Amino acid sequence: MKYCKRTLIGTLLLTIFLINIVVPASAYSYSGYMWKSHHPYIQKGSTIPSSWSSALTASTNTWDNAGANFSFHWGQTAVNKLNYKSFYPTSTLGITFPVPNADGYLGSCYTNFNSNVVWSTSGESGKFDVQNVATHELGHWLNLLDLYDSGSTEKTMYGYTSTGETKQRTLESDEIAGIKSIYGVTSNLLFSDYTNDNVKLANNTDGFTGTNDPLDVKISASIIKCTHADLKNNSDIIVTGKVKEILPSKWNTIDGDKPNKENTKSDQDCIIYTDIIISVDKYLKNPLSSKEVIVRTYGGKVGNDSMTLDIEAGFKSGENVLLYLEKDLSTKANDGSEYFYVYGSMQGKFTLTDDGKATRPDETVSQEELLSTIEK
Repeated sequence: MKYCKRTLIGTLLLTIFLINIVVPASAYSYSGYMWKSHHPYIQKGSTIPSSWSSALTASTNTWDNAGANFSFHWGQTAVNKLNYKSFYPTSTLGITFPVPNADGYLGSCYTNFNSNVVWSTSGESGKFDVQNVATHELGHWLNLLDLYDSGSTEKTMYGYTSTGETKQRTLESDEIAGIKSIYGVTSNLLFSDYTNDNVKLANNTDGFTGTNDPLDVKISASIIKCTHADLKNNSDIIVTGKVKEILPSKWNTIDGDKPNKENTKSDQDCIIYTDIIISVDKYLKNPLSSKEVIVRTYGGKVGNDSMTLDIEAGFKSGENVLLYLEKDLSTKANDGSEYFYVYGSMQGKFTLTDDGKATRPDETVSQEELLSTIEK
């Protein structure tokens, strides 16, 4: 598989954040939640390759040395883990899941790196750099959010990266100012003067088990920056059609209810998802016999719990669309139905307008021009 330019989790390279509060300084964006102790423990999960250790330590050191009253501490904990696992879409490199406590502070956090992509620890051409992506994802542990504007391309928190890129290993002055604003400057207090934030979740599960409070979570993921050719080459199918139905959102638990000890599996990433039924007008790549396809998106609302993913493609009932889709090959897709993710997240979904335009949040082209890139 070819890889385009991009930073996520991960499955969804997903990062979950609570309430998108933008700090007045335009150079960084802050979720509004923080670690009470300023010194969270962090642990490499058993799936993390041993060859990554130095790169991951370098990433934590980058934030520790920023001059803020914050530092990571490597140690054993049931949560606060870095994991290496397969998830979809493969256009997501990593995804981070902060979990809140009832007191308004973060209680735990974990990051998944996508094992479906090719990694390097040396900035090797054609591979994604571990330290580069890890430094970005750990910025989410400190509750800095992704930046996508053209003026932020050199920053660690820029939401995209490319193969062989290493510029996100180091912090820019804006990000240093941001973390100091959140946590203050380095103090003379010892780590032992602080309490431990970490909360053990039920059944040692990665997710939102153990809290009955309503959740309002924001997912941020680092993704590959894709050209039109990348979208065409890396998608499994390309379709034009109309949004027929947006199905009710669900938790990905055994019974679809809010995560608890009984309805979650060990090491499960608990998320809310929403399925979209697309009535297909035409297949532009790898036609199927079905006149409908089901597109799975991350986020939604179930009862009092809601999740949003800032890079996810949004859908409206009745809109005409052109979609670059990747088949869901995960173990979740085992109920007999075939599911697809939008490859490239918001980059792989265009709304087709009556005046002949194809639009997405960052681009507008003519439908004729877009179709010509697919037909080449």
